[in-house]
Amino acid sequence: MRASKAHYLQVHPGLPEPELSFVEPFRVVVVAEIEVPNDWQYKISCWLLDTGCLYADCWGIDCDGWEQQIDDASIMYDERNETSGDHFLLTTSHGEETLADALWFAENSAFEEYLPLDDVLILHVSIHDAESFMRSTYEASKTLE
Repeated sequence: MRASKAHYLQVHPGLPEPELSFVEPFRVVVVAEIEVPNDWQYKISCWLLDTGCLYADCWGIDCDGWEQQIDDASIMYDERNETSGDHFLLTTSHGEETLADALWFAENSAFEEYLPLDDVLILHVSIHDAESFMRSTYEASKTLE
């Protein structure tokens, strides 16, 4: 089992564009607790790809919509950067699962076979900061069977 480094970032349409404190390729868990416009989902999805996201798990409100926006942004990323499909991003949504299950999946199943993805970003789409809760839920999810 690999040891992942978890990062937390709260975002919503009223906040300025976020900045990451790490630059390695990473996995993201989008934890959507508020409804946001599709164009903002797409903007954040493009930002995720531009900052090195290679695996995206989506959970919460409109998680299927988040997954679709990230998939669409990945296609445009390939066209914009002329990667000819070399840049591969895998997405999943976990609408019927608990948050702990989605976080467990990010820790135990969401990884790139040929490239270590040691950083996990918990991207919390909410008007309320819940870093402590998200981190403790992430740590607790590691022990789920």
